[in-house]
Amino acid sequence: MTMTGPDFIKEVLPHISVIDRHEVLDHAANGAILLDVREPHEYASGHLPGAVNVSRGVLEFLAPMQPALSNKEAKIVVYCRTGGRAALATHTLRRMGYANAVSMVGGIEDWMKENRPTQKPANVC
Repeated sequence: MTMTGPDFIKEVLPHISVIDRHEVLDHAANGAILLDVREPHEYASGHLPGAVNVSRGVLEFLAPMQPALSNKEAKIVVYCRTGGRAALATHTLRRMGYANAVSMVGGIEDWMKENRPTQKPANVC
């Protein structure tokens, strides 16, 4: 059977935890790391306040070198544009030992539709 992108996402969803974007700032205020897994040019166009960027395509290689991700017990809120890459990245992080990684539903697209705060780049990898 050939799988599509949506098939892969559907496959990982039962194995990850998700949070609503309305909860994200509360998690961040309590020390959660916001992880943007979009490409650097997407991150540069605007990201959640304080978010760090590690593209999904290099996550397995760069996450261990990212100082913000040095504590595998830390709460990590993962997001992307619409939620698919975040779900896949959250599953990958869990497999890498990041026990408290969760995926934000809806991505930054829905975040921005609700006029939630964003900022320009600071931590691009």
